[in-house]
Amino acid sequence: MLTELKKKRDEGFTLIELLVVVLIIGILVAIAVPKFLGAQTGAKQKAAQSNLSAAESLASTVYTNGGGLWATATIATDLSGADASLTWQTTASTKPREISYALSGTQILGMAALASNNDCYYTILNNSSTGGGTTYGKASLTGTATCVASATAPTGVTMAGSTEVGWK
Repeated sequence: MLTELKKKRDEGFTLIELLVVVLIIGILVAIAVPKFLGAQTGAKQKAAQSNLSAAESLASTVYTNGGGLWATATIATDLSGADASLTWQTTASTKPREISYALSGTQILGMAALASNNDCYYTILNNSSTGGGTTYGKASLTGTATCVASATAPTGVTMAGSTEVGWK
């Protein structure tokens, strides 16, 4: 009879043991959730940056294949033909796979892509003999601002503090 009573007392967990387990799980969640959210934000930014880098590569190929210029009349077809997985448009980018582009003459091309966290990443390819080079930047959109490419600077965006050039 004494062994039966002892068996009944040894079954299950005490309230303190359960509270300790819940406390440990709570601490682990408190550590993991912010890390996960930070990684998620970084992934959203990297998606737009990666697509913009691919777009830059494709645009350079189109430029080279076009004999050292971007043809105004055929640039949309040329860019779309180079990579159909990206959506090329002259209107604002509303997601990472949409590349907004703007052409100035045949030597300067601006492109922009909107990250899911509302950051607009842009690049300007300037192949002109005066001031040639590539410019990279990021703008955090606020209010009704949109992620529209420009061949000189991003338009319709409010910069977060100052231009953050060099995201690449």
